Amino acid sequence: MDKEGQLAIINGIRIEAENRASEIISTTERQIAQRYSSWANQEKQLLKAAETEAEKRAAETAVAVKSRITVKERRERLRAQEELILKLIADVRADMVHTIDTPEYISIITNMIIEAAIGLGMPEAKVQMSAAEQHLINDSLLRNAETRIMAIRGTKIRLNADQEHPLPAQGVVLTSPDGSIAFSNQVPVRIERYQAQIRHIIYELLFKGE
Repeated sequence: MDKEGQLAIINGIRIEAENRASEIISTTERQIAQRYSSWANQEKQLLKAAETEAEKRAAETAVAVKSRITVKERRERLRAQEELILKLIADVRADMVHTIDTPEYISIITNMIIEAAIGLGMPEAKVQMSAAEQHLINDSLLRNAETRIMAIRGTKIRLNADQEHPLPAQGVVLTSPDGSIAFSNQVPVRIERYQAQIRHIIYELLFKGE
């Protein structure tokens, strides 16, 4: 084969190699481009998923924080309400002391005696009271109380003042003649007895709209 023929073959091989190389490069570039696009899409999806999860966690955290704040505020409000209720009950008890020398207190202590006598349920009872109230418990008050008790329960009762054993707290205590049975109508006991009703009244007046 002459030189021209050899050159032609060599040129043909080179051209074929270049074409093949170009094709390989082009295919590789396409594959790289496709993979890059796939990676980019995956990255976007991952970022979106991360953002969604972050938003979800943030929302959950916000709800939890708000819930804790709400619970704390409610606890503080209830604590403040309880403190105010206890203060008002203490004020009621303190105010009762100042009513002893008022004209209205005769009716109050008479009703205390009547209520205690009915609760005691005895035909005879001794009436004890605090030292500050002893001057109010006289024969006229006791006979009036006996008449009203008779009208209420239909049986007679005899009430006797016990001036020898003054009570430490305001109000009255009725006992059987031998002292074995007693019914306390002292102010602290009455407040404790009716505390649920007192609390309800205070709540209705002050806190119902909250």
